[in-house]
Amino acid sequence: MLIYHFVSNEFALENLTKKRLKISEISKLNDPFEMLSPYFPKADDRRTFLKWKSEINSLYGLICYARNWENPVHWSHYGDRHKGVALGFDVPKEALQRVSYESKRVKTDLQRLRMQGKLTEKWMLKVLSAKFKHWAYEQEMRQWIDIRNKEREKEHYFESFGAHLKLRHVVVGHCSPITNTALDKALGDLKDEVIKTKARLAFQDFRVCTQENEKLWSK
Repeated sequence: MLIYHFVSNEFALENLTKKRLKISEISKLNDPFEMLSPYFPKADDRRTFLKWKSEINSLYGLICYARNWENPVHWSHYGDRHKGVALGFDVPKEALQRVSYESKRVKTDLQRLRMQGKLTEKWMLKVLSAKFKHWAYEQEMRQWIDIRNKEREKEHYFESFGAHLKLRHVVVGHCSPITNTALDKALGDLKDEVIKTKARLAFQDFRVCTQENEKLWSK
């Protein structure tokens, strides 16, 4: 499945050169309601859930994707105000989890879930992929990454490109200073396998599209 991960201009070429993506940690995501989609009326249940959330944070990280690269809001929020890049990856569908967008938090009885045997790691990851409906513009897909056997590099974990993360497309933002030559150098032996696109703003609608005039992309 082809999906897109947005990267700032600062780290775009470094990620391509090192052929890797940063793994986001649950505790550092930007939505304060992230991972808080259930509503627990009982204080004990809330404490238990937050403890599990902390435990899951030490086990899994995630990489977030959008299902297309044409939404200008993606570029403004995650593409470094159109100065970054969108990296298109082919990721196995079974490795992805679609985010659900909810208008209300769902009342949840942890004790009943325990008794029914439904309180599993799989259930927890599903809960962790629900967000408030106003985030729906993101059309987000998530790839959960087991970080237990990964080593930190400074403050971050990274996932290398590979069979489960195949780079297929690079879209350079319309305000990005990245040249065609610099992109080829960063791609290295992948440059002939990857589609390269320079973006521009559409003339007739609110959309980001392909710059067809190659002369407008500096070499």
